[in-house]
Amino acid sequence: MKNNLKLPRIIGHRGLCAYAPENTLASIQKARELGLLWFEVDVRLTRDDVVMLFHDETLERTSNGKGLFRERSLDEIKQLDAGSWFLPKFSKEVIPTLEEVLEFCGKLKININLELKLEDKSEERLCALVLKEVRKSKLNYSTSFLLSSFSLEILKKLKILDSEIPLGWNRENWSEEDLFLVSGLKPYSLHYPADVLTADRILEIKSKGIAVLAYTVNTKSEADRLFAMGVESVFSDSISSL
Repeated sequence: MKNNLKLPRIIGHRGLCAYAPENTLASIQKARELGLLWFEVDVRLTRDDVVMLFHDETLERTSNGKGLFRERSLDEIKQLDAGSWFLPKFSKEVIPTLEEVLEFCGKLKININLELKLEDKSEERLCALVLKEVRKSKLNYSTSFLLSSFSLEILKKLKILDSEIPLGWNRENWSEEDLFLVSGLKPYSLHYPADVLTADRILEIKSKGIAVLAYTVNTKSEADRLFAMGVESVFSDSISSL
């Protein structure tokens, strides 16, 4: 699968969230308008088990809602304003379902890294529903998707459900145990904060046939440093300075 998946150097972060509210169709549209072929977004489950784009456990930061995302139904989530917090002109922006996003990606001819979020014991349900939407989309199954998570348990469940889908493990810090922990998973990539990566660490990961991705990179000097050390792709909020 790694031979089939070819990532560009720059992947939009939460769509392209310096230009439009994160995890919305407007943010994805902006990524494509500015020439990106890949973007990353976050997915969660509603109370009635619909996969939707949203980052936080709670609604307050990026919508006019209150409380836990997981405690709201699809209909309730769809009533929320997901754009005014960013700029008034985005007041009509809503939180999209994964199904809507994948249909939008097909029209835009853009590829997607889905980060699976979790705040309860619904790992298997989330994994199964994400894979269901991925399989029925019109995007190329082997070259248009990368599924990632900070949860190794989620990635293991995805692997059991589908041994072919490319997987990426998101890390908050560097650990010498990382390569041991993923030895049976055989992920496509490991994703690290830019400031913890060194040339030796990148070389060690790549020697195992695993790509190295870095987040969140918003300056050309930092991007150039990472690419020179062997990082395959960087996640960025803005491409104006890259």
